[in-house]
Parts: sequence; structure tokens; C-alpha cells
Amino acid sequence: MTRWCGRSSRSQLAIRPIVMGTPAAAAAAGQEGKAQAESGAESRAESEAEREARLERQWKELKVDRAELLGVYARLSKIRLTALVVTTAAAGYAMAPVPFDPSCFLLASVGTGLASCAANSINQSETKALRVEQSGGATPR
Repeated sequence: MTRWCGRSSRSQLAIRPIVMGTPAAAAAAGQEGKAQAESGAESRAESEAEREARLERQWKELKVDRAELLGVYARLSKIRLTALVVTTAAAGYAMAPVPFDPSCFLLASVGTGLASCAANSINQSETKALRVEQSGGATPR
């Protein structure tokens, strides 16, 4: 038996709701908590069914055709914004006062495009999570 701060490891603490008001209201809340604990098995079964129904409404399998997959990735990575970023980086590379190296130019453009696609995808997922949080948990359409 291990002791920590004067309590044995086998002791359990009861969690009671905090009720503001009179002692009678606190006693009523305590009785309510006992009644809820007694009907715990029934409420667990109901909560599981409710949980399944809620998950069914929220998460649905998305069927994506392979032909549409490229379009989905283009929307996710905001392809027009990415093209603008790559064009800006290419213009900066072209204006540099060094000899033009096509392989380095191509690698810099591809790397800039991939980095921009990844950043836009992360930004889009974070924005959706923020919108869900601000709407109170309802999924945006």
C-alpha cells in the first residue's frame, strides 16, 4: 500500500457537482447525482446509440474518382495562388545578376511550388477547424 500526501493509493475520491445557492439545493443536486449513477448502464447504452448517430451524420466516406483526384488536389492546394507564388519566385531568379542555370531554375520552381501547395493545404485544414470551432461545433458546408 503506497501513501502519497496522507492518502492511500486505494482510496477513491467522489466527484460531486458544485451547486451555488442554499444547502437544500446542494442536497438535491447530490440526490440527482446518485440517481444518475444508478441508471448509468441505461444512459451509457443510450449515449452509445446517440454517439453512433452523431458520427454517422458527421463523417461520411468520400467517394473520389481517380479522374477527379487531380482537381481535388488543385483545389486543396489553391493552384492559382501557388502559380502566382512560383511566378514571383521565377521572376526573382531571372533578375538575379548570375548566369542562368536551367536545372537550378527548374528545381527552384518545383520546390517553391511544392512548398506553396503544402502551406496552402495546411492553411485550408486549419481554417476549416477554426470555422467549426467558431460555429459551435456545426460542420460547415
